Amino acid sequence: MRGVAKRLPKWFASLLYAIESGVVGFTAVDTAIRLSRGENVNLVLIPIAIILAIHLTYLLWRDLRVRRVNKWTRKAIEFKKHGQYDEALAAFDRVIKLAPEYWLPWNNKANLLNNDLKRYGDALATCDQAIACGVSFVGIWSARGDALHALGREDEALAAYAQAIAVPASNNFISWANKGEALEGLGRYEEALAAYDRALALRHMEQ
Repeated sequence: MRGVAKRLPKWFASLLYAIESGVVGFTAVDTAIRLSRGENVNLVLIPIAIILAIHLTYLLWRDLRVRRVNKWTRKAIEFKKHGQYDEALAAFDRVIKLAPEYWLPWNNKANLLNNDLKRYGDALATCDQAIACGVSFVGIWSARGDALHALGREDEALAAYAQAIAVPASNNFISWANKGEALEGLGRYEEALAAYDRALALRHMEQ
């Protein structure tokens, strides 16, 4: 950005410098004018400069957020790989705090709690928090069903697996197989067989 700034009016280059330094909105424009050291500034351009300052600040913030999300996701995966589950959970929580609308850290955290730590109540709470944040993804509903199944709450597990199947573009064999297992646990064997048949058919289609 510094190379481009050299070809711009001094006050505008100062605006970019102010934004790079973490100054936002009108404060960035005021800082730019002061840094321009008396250069004649067209006052008509100041509202445009304010809008531009806010927009550029947002773009810089968004880029920083993406880099932080990627950084903490990589850390969480490495922690899990080496059996450092508490550290992995903390890293997933950092990602969730940065991007609560992103389904992957919620799903990874729930799977870690379910599969590695056997903390089914915490996994269920994680899924419920994700759903409350508007995250409706097949993996979240499947993990919720897994937690409920492990807790012996088969009716609720069945409902969760049904939700997983109902998510658009998520008609996968795992969700149907999980549904079959839940139905089997309830003694509804004919329905369980039908679900298993559906799972097998989808499995062949995905191969």
